[in-house]
Amino acid sequence: MNHSVEVFDVYDYFYTPIWHQQWFIALVVLCSLMVVGLVLYRVVMRSRQKELSPYEHSLAKLEQLEYAGYSSKEFYFLFTTILKEYLSCIYSLNLSSRTDSEVINAIKQEGITSSIVDLIEQILTGTITIKFANKKAEREKMTEDLNRCIKAIKFINYKNRLDTSDTL
Repeated sequence: MNHSVEVFDVYDYFYTPIWHQQWFIALVVLCSLMVVGLVLYRVVMRSRQKELSPYEHSLAKLEQLEYAGYSSKEFYFLFTTILKEYLSCIYSLNLSSRTDSEVINAIKQEGITSSIVDLIEQILTGTITIKFANKKAEREKMTEDLNRCIKAIKFINYKNRLDTSDTL
């Protein structure tokens, strides 16, 4: 009785960990490339953003204010805040925490051209009763004051460019 019995070696299941498989490695490389690409894209887009000058920034804020639909009191508070921020940037003064009359006195003491001081004084004195006496302003008056402020900012920018070019 010669039975031929084949004897096989005993093998365990062969298992390759997931991180050693080619598809997983390719997926990790692809995700890494996507993250690097996203970071580079954000860096490039940030560097391309143009820094606005105080003049451009103020005009953009005033144009947004025109279409926002605020009540007259809110409108004039924001309106004068934008004007004070612009004057603060241009003349290196801290005007944001001052009242309108203090702003007028500060720019008078700074030795700024009288035509600019008169223009700012006209704008700021016309807003006091609306802001603090709860007087209502018509939409036409608000638009008129806004346009006057835009013209004033353009005039100040023009005068400052002339003054700078004269000193060079």
